[in-house]
Amino acid sequence: MWTHEAPAIVASENPIELERLYLLHDSIGRGLGSALMSECIEESRRSARKSMWLQVWERNERAIGFYEKWGFKGVGVRSKELGNSTGKDLVMAREI
Repeated sequence: MWTHEAPAIVASENPIELERLYLLHDSIGRGLGSALMSECIEESRRSARKSMWLQVWERNERAIGFYEKWGFKGVGVRSKELGNSTGKDLVMAREI
């Protein structure tokens, strides 16, 4: 998790960014992602954070569905440079 300034579209006081949450393909569907997310949320609470936000590639439907199950909602879109092209990330946030 990362504690830098959130983009303006994350309208919350004292947010924390979940920068990366990756699993090996063989680990998907075994509850490991949920265990990691649960711990991230608990750590955010212990740190007195009010909300959590993240960015996810707009075409990563599996990840977006996972985050939605955990209460994250889309709050905007951000462009990012990927080599010689530009991609888009969905910005998602939830209250803690």
